[in-house]
Amino acid sequence: MLDGDKPVLDDAGKPQIIAMAKYGIHALRHACASLWIERGMNPKRIQKLMGHSTIQLTFDRYGRLFKDSDADRRAAEDIQARLLGS
Repeated sequence: MLDGDKPVLDDAGKPQIIAMAKYGIHALRHACASLWIERGMNPKRIQKLMGHSTIQLTFDRYGRLFKDSDADRRAAEDIQARLLGS
């Protein structure tokens, strides 16, 4: 019996082996989104492809995978300084 295989009985009560997938659909979805992020795909595009209702959901789930959050913080601080003149 291979890892992930589960014994079941057929109609006659004889054991059968049903092969189970190593990874479920959610693991594959997560891997796909992770690869898109790694390749630099736009977060809004990822949101649409993943079927997330909001960008917040996408960032809540995958935000840690987006690169260079320090650069984003610096850009936001720069914009704030320009807008507020400080």
